[in-house]
Amino acid sequence: MVSQSRPEERKLNIYDEPVVPVVVIEEPTRLETLGKQLRGALRCNINYAQKQVQGLVNEWIRVEQRVENTVKQVVPKTEKVFPGAFYILVSGMAGSIFARNKNILFRLTAPLTFATASSFYFLPQTSRSVTFHLLRKFEDNKTAQKEVAQVKSRLSNVAADISNKATEVTEKVNSAVETKKIQAKTLVEEAKDIKANVENTVSEVVHEKKQQVEDAVEKSKESIQSQVDSAVTTQEQVTEDIARKTEQNVNEAIHVVQDKVEQARKITEPTVNSVKQTVNQKVDEAVKESTRDQSKDTN
Repeated sequence: MVSQSRPEERKLNIYDEPVVPVVVIEEPTRLETLGKQLRGALRCNINYAQKQVQGLVNEWIRVEQRVENTVKQVVPKTEKVFPGAFYILVSGMAGSIFARNKNILFRLTAPLTFATASSFYFLPQTSRSVTFHLLRKFEDNKTAQKEVAQVKSRLSNVAADISNKATEVTEKVNSAVETKKIQAKTLVEEAKDIKANVENTVSEVVHEKKQQVEDAVEKSKESIQSQVDSAVTTQEQVTEDIARKTEQNVNEAIHVVQDKVEQARKITEPTVNSVKQTVNQKVDEAVKESTRDQSKDTN
């Protein structure tokens, strides 16, 4: 025997059920996510650009400081720069004007020479300081001098190699030119021989073709003459046949006309005879009346 379980009866509460708070979870949309990513990328690029600009500004400040320190070391405080610098600039321009009709080397070196010479006159202390500073920098940089010497030796070696290669190339070019000249001469002679052979062959071919053309013209003349004669004889025969047929047709037409005329004469002859008789009678009556009238008149 199976026992059936009854559902437990729930007692209703006299109070309201507690309100469960609704929690709304907001999720960002795709557009918001994309905007967030773009803002992050833009912020990173702006930070990188700011760092680069700040690095450039720092480098420019360092360059200015180096230039300022160098100028302080070179330019003395007791000497004014601007009037003398203006005079040096005018001297350089005068050097370019002086060398305007000279060669290119003199036109390049004349302004620098004039400006350097005038700088020792208008700014003597500054010029000596600059010269001393440059010499000291050059003496301090011994490695640069060694490298310059090595570069000079390499350049001299390269120049020697280039000159050797140039001489070899010129020799090869000259030999090649000579060989090409010889080959060109042989080719010219061969071309002359070929031209003579071609002219002879062409003349022979032309004579042969001319003879063939003349023979063909003669043959065509004979064939045309025979065709014309046969056509003339045929035309004469056709003309004779046509004339014969025309004559026969004319004779037949004449006979037909004669027959028609005879038939018409036979048909109209009785009528003509009756008309003649009638006319004779009328004439006789008229004559009789006229005689009668005359006799009456005489009476």
